[in-house]
Amino acid sequence: MVQEIGVLRLSLEDERAKFEKLEKENLKLTIDIQALSLDSQLSKNQHEELVSRLNLELETKETQIKSMVEPPLIEMDIPSLELKAKELLEKLNLIHDEIFKKKKREAQTNLCVVCIDKEKEYVCIPCGHFVYCKECAQQQYQYCPLCRA
Repeated sequence: MVQEIGVLRLSLEDERAKFEKLEKENLKLTIDIQALSLDSQLSKNQHEELVSRLNLELETKETQIKSMVEPPLIEMDIPSLELKAKELLEKLNLIHDEIFKKKKREAQTNLCVVCIDKEKEYVCIPCGHFVYCKECAQQQYQYCPLCRA
């Protein structure tokens, strides 16, 4: 019986050692689970923040695109179409005016600087300015009308 008690004590100590080892392992696993849970929550928060930011950016881009694209003409009512036509005609008139002004400036810059009547054909020597029509060049002015060279 003493021998059985000794065997049971050894068995009890063995079981206590196993129990303590399992408790330590359980504590370590609990700590690991908490750390993983925190990492998971952090990743989730970062993901949600990224999704929110991307959704906001998407909404902004959609708004920009919608503001750039006009509704199809077929969907517009008659007063809106008339207004659109008026706006387009005004833009077209402005473009025609600008073209006319540019052509006039180009024509003026291509006129003889002396008579302002005929197109330039000759350069002044020695400066090289392109200033004279044929008739004014034949008059052989002594100085360049632009730089007096």
